[in-house]
Amino acid sequence: MGVRADLTLDVTVNTDFAQVEADEQQVNLTRFPLFFPEKRPFFLENAQVFQLGQPRAVDLFFSRRIGLSPDGEPIDIIAGGRLSGKLGGYNVGLLNMQTDAAINERLGQTAAPANNFTVMRLQREVGRSNFGAMFVGRQGVGSHATADDYNRGYGLDLGWQASTNGRLSAFLARTDSPQTKGGSDYAGAMGYQYTSERWNNGVGFTQVGERFNPEVGFLQRRGYRRFEGRTNMRFQPKQWPWIRRIQPHFNYNAYVDLHNRLESSQGHWHFFDIQTLSGARFGYVIVSGQDRPRLPFTIYQDVTGRRVVVPAGEYGWAWGEFEGNTNQSAPLWASLVHRIGNYYDGDYQSWRLTLGLRAGARLLSELGWNRDDVTLPGGRFRNDLVPIKASYAFTSLASLQGLIQYNKQASTISSNIRLALLNRSGTGFFLVYNDRRDTSPFTPDELLGRSFIVKYTRLFDY
Repeated sequence: MGVRADLTLDVTVNTDFAQVEADEQQVNLTRFPLFFPEKRPFFLENAQVFQLGQPRAVDLFFSRRIGLSPDGEPIDIIAGGRLSGKLGGYNVGLLNMQTDAAINERLGQTAAPANNFTVMRLQREVGRSNFGAMFVGRQGVGSHATADDYNRGYGLDLGWQASTNGRLSAFLARTDSPQTKGGSDYAGAMGYQYTSERWNNGVGFTQVGERFNPEVGFLQRRGYRRFEGRTNMRFQPKQWPWIRRIQPHFNYNAYVDLHNRLESSQGHWHFFDIQTLSGARFGYVIVSGQDRPRLPFTIYQDVTGRRVVVPAGEYGWAWGEFEGNTNQSAPLWASLVHRIGNYYDGDYQSWRLTLGLRAGARLLSELGWNRDDVTLPGGRFRNDLVPIKASYAFTSLASLQGLIQYNKQASTISSNIRLALLNRSGTGFFLVYNDRRDTSPFTPDELLGRSFIVKYTRLFDY
C-alpha cells in the first residue's frame, strides 16, 4: 500500500516464497561461514534502508535470519509488516515479523522457538553525506521459548563526503544477549575512500568484540581487529587502441586478535587487468594468505563420512590466478578462472569455467564447471560443482527459468524449474517444481525431496 508517494506499507500473512529462485551452491574451503544473498522479494524492497555495518562481514541486520534456519530450511512466517521510504527528509524503515516454532517431527525436538523480530531504522541525508541509527531485536515467544531468549542490536553510522573525491564512513554497534549467550559487546569500523577518474584508493580499520553477537545479522568472525588497504588505478594506453582500459589493483587485509597477535591475512595483487574494446577482459593475480587456526577444523567432508582436517597451527600460502572472459553480451561467450599454487600446507589447483549462450532477448543460458583439487597432509580431495542456468522469455511477461546443480561433495543433483506468467511488478501466476536427488551409492534413498507448487499473486491500486 502506498501510504504516500515516497512511503510504502507492506503487510504479509501466512507468508510464502515459493516462486523465489533457489540458492546457487558454494564450496567452502575456509573455517568461516559462507554468505548467501537474500532473494525473497518482500525483504528486497528498500533493502538498502536497513543496511548498517560492513556488507557480508559485519551486518547488524541480515533478513535471511527471518524465516530461514542456519542451514537454509524454511521456518513458517505467520505475519509481518514493513514501512519504508522517506518521511520529513529522513529515510525510515520499520519492520516487524512473527515466525512460528520449528519442530523436528522425526526427533521430537524444537529446532527453533517462535520468534518476533523488530527492526527500526532512521537515516538523514545532508547533501552527499548521511548519518543514522538502527535497532534490531529478536524475542523468543511461545511455549518453546525461555524467559531470557532474546537478542538486541543497536547501531550508529555515518557517511561524510569530506571532499569532492574523498568520503569517510564509520559505524558503531552493540549487541545485548543473556549472559548465557555472551552478554554484551561492541563492534565498529572506520574507513576513508578516495575516488577520481584515475584512482580508487581506500584504507580502513574494523574491530569486533569477542562477545559481539548479532543473531539477526551476519558476522563472519568475531574477536579481531582488521587493517585494510586497497588501491586501484585506471588508464588507457594511447599506443594500444584495442585496449579500453588497464586497471591494476591491489588490496591487503590483516586480522589480528584483540591482543594484536596475527590471526590471518589476505593479499590480492592484480598486476594487470585489461579490458578490450570488444568487451573481453583478462588478467593475472597473485593471491597470498596466512592463517592461524587455534583449533583443528574440517575443510572437507563427504557423504561417506570421510573428512580432511587442518590441524591447529600457523600457515602461509600463495597461488597464481588467471582470469579471463570474452564479451558477455555476445551470442556465445566464455569465462575461465584457473588457480594453481599452495593452500595451507598443501597443493591447490582449481578451475572455474562458464559457457554462456544468448539467443536475442529470449534465451539466456549458462553452463558452469567448478573444480577444487586440494592435496593436504591430512588427505586429498577433489570436488566438482556443476551449475546449469537457463531462461526463456516467451513474451515480456511470460518466462520459463531453470537452475540445475550437481554437487559432488554432497552427492546431490537439485532442480528448480519456474514458469512465470506475470501481470506487472513481479505479480501473476507461478508454477514451481523442485527436485533433489542423491547420487551416492552409499545411501538407500535416491529421491530426497520433491515439490510442485502453484501460486497466484495480484497487485491492486487503491
